[in-house]
Formats: sequence, structure tokens, C-alpha cells
Amino acid sequence: MAKAVSPRSEALGDAQSSAAAASPGAGIKMLCVLPRQNDARIARRLDLLKAAGFDIEAVAFERDYDAGRAPDVPMQLLGRLRNVQYLARIGTLLRAVPKLREAVRRNQLVYAFNSDVGALAVLASRGANAKVAVEIADIVDAQVAGGPGRAVRALERLALSQSQLLVLTTAGYLPYYRRWLKLKTPAIVVENKLAQSFAQSVRPEGAPPPASPPVNRPLRIGWFGVLREPWSLRVLDALTRQAPQRFAAVLAGSFDNRLTALGLNADSFERIVDNPNIQYVGGYQSPEDLPRLYGQVDMVMDCYRTAVPHCWAQTNKYYEACLFAKPLIVRAGCTDAEHIAQRNLGLVLDAASPEDAAREIAAITAEGWQRWRDNATALPLQAYALVDEAKELATALSALVRG
Repeated sequence: MAKAVSPRSEALGDAQSSAAAASPGAGIKMLCVLPRQNDARIARRLDLLKAAGFDIEAVAFERDYDAGRAPDVPMQLLGRLRNVQYLARIGTLLRAVPKLREAVRRNQLVYAFNSDVGALAVLASRGANAKVAVEIADIVDAQVAGGPGRAVRALERLALSQSQLLVLTTAGYLPYYRRWLKLKTPAIVVENKLAQSFAQSVRPEGAPPPASPPVNRPLRIGWFGVLREPWSLRVLDALTRQAPQRFAAVLAGSFDNRLTALGLNADSFERIVDNPNIQYVGGYQSPEDLPRLYGQVDMVMDCYRTAVPHCWAQTNKYYEACLFAKPLIVRAGCTDAEHIAQRNLGLVLDAASPEDAAREIAAITAEGWQRWRDNATALPLQAYALVDEAKELATALSALVRG
């Protein structure tokens, strides 16, 4: 096995080989290219890579919304990437290439998040010795559309075919890259599970924090994270108006552009929604605020659009809810729904309209809730925490450099 030489360390020979065996990333300089400067999911991934020994610096774009904590690594900003149409980002991305190229040359491995930023990383890495891995946690409408979508797929195919590894957060994305794009780039699946240390701190004895059944009080439904879907808000609004004594909702996180287009933000929420049974409690930091948030609710709303490509995704909330043993509410036809139905962890909605979905939720009983809760309580650590996957990812990445 070839030895990796790192200008950030003069330790070579047997000492470096021993460190590499203990920590797969030891001695490897890694540049992480981020689509936004603060994202809880990305920060968790960088925590994992740091723990594996990689010497990390990051470059990132500023964004108009806050998606959580920034990663604890040195970071340089490349410019502001606005929440506009996918194709309109291209100019901003291309203007960042010279600055990004300088950072690439300081590193042996480039780890980019999402396909557009991955394409940028591939472009900036041309002529350098760095290997490129691209993590895909999202596929957007433009990538599967007709018309201009064909150009998007052609560019994506060209760029990602020059990367050395794809890291997919769900196996549901694999058919897109194998069948739609015909890519042969090696791929591994590393889901958006939680860090093992955090999961074990929440369940030190294997059992989740205690929770009382929703008897003689409203059942509280939590909707957390980047709040994207007007449909979900309409369901919760209809439900809590239909049965205000039986249901309440707690929202936390940031508003995506589909909700800000309705005028919703932290200041206007109460006035516009005008529903005393729906409470917005503001933003939060993950994972440190998760026990507080999940301790306030009995179930978790995890509803996304059922059309391609959204139905392929597997959400952070799925793993968080499993950890805290909170039954989920999802829509039929999505990846999360398959897991929930298989393990009987919550309610799978068949309804298309918010009013019909609200009626399905209103049929929940305390006995049904308890069965879902018991099934989630019995889940093994591997169901919601990164146990073996962390080492597998670090080993695959280090192999790109060490050979």
C-alpha cells in the first residue's frame, strides 16, 4: 500500500502507517466543498470524517436561509448562492472556480456535497492530483425534467463520470445514476443516520426517553427541519381546526422558499397562520436541541411530495424519530413510507388532499400510537445510528488516495 505524504505533517514511515490503520483518514488532507455554510446534516458528516482522522478544510457558499450549525472546520466562503432556479446557479458556481482551484491544490482528496457543487469540484480539480468524491443527498426537479433537464443530465453525467466515488444517502438514488445517467462511477450508500455517540447518549440503556401516551390531552405532532411543503402545513392546519381538543402541532426550523413565497417567516408566522393550536418555536441546532424538541411531541410529520425525484429521498427526520421512538406520519409512495410500513412505525397517508389527510390522522387511537411507539423502542442501534457505515466510508475514501 502506498504511503500518503502530508505537508501538514512530517511524520512518515511506520508511524504514519500505524495511524492509518487506526484511523483510515490519518495523514490525508481533505477539502470539503459545501453548498451552504451551515447545514446540520453536512456538519454531522464532517464530524464523522474528522473522527476518522482526515485533515479537513472547507469552502462553502452563503445561502439565504439557515439550515443549522456550521461544521467545526476551517472554512472559506466562495460567494452567495441564492435560492433561485437550478440552472440560474451556474454563473455563480463558475465564478467560484479560481478560488476553489487554489484550495484543491492544497489537498489530496475533495469531498463535495450535491451534484452541482460536485460538478464544480470536478472542474476545479482538473490538472490537480486530488481525487474527487461526491455525496448526493438531494435530487431536484430540474435533474429529471424534460427539455432543459436533458442538458442538466448531460452536464451531470459528464462531470460525475470524472469523479472517483459517489456517496449516496439512500439506495433510492442509485437507479437514477445507473439507469438515467448510465454512470459507472463506483458508489456506496451511507444514510443520513445519526452519530453513534449521540444516539447512545440519548439511549444509554438502549431505551428511549420515557413518554406518556396521548390520553386526556392533545396529541402533539412535530414538524422539524427545513420546512418545505405547504401541503404539510395545510394538513396540520386542517387537523387542528377539525379537532382542536385532540391535536396540536409544534414547528421548528427554517422556512424553505415554497413557504416564504406565502409570506411565512419567523415574525409573520403567527399572524398569517392564525391558528392557536400550531406553535412555531423558532430555529434550532442539531443535535444538541433534538432532545428538547422531540420531548415536546408525540408524533413527527415527515411528508414530502410523492412525485419523482422527491419520493426517492430518505429524510433526517426518519432517523431522529426512530432514535426518540416517536411514531411518524408519512405519505404513501415515498422511501420513508416503505420502511415505516415494513416496521409498523407510524401512519402512512394515502390521501391526496390536506383535508382527507387530516381525517386519516384524526382516526389515530391511543392504542395504535402505543403499538408504533413500542416498535420504535425495540429498534436496534443500527437502524438510526452510523455504526459500521462510518468506517466503511472512511476506508473507501482513504483507498482513493492510498491505492
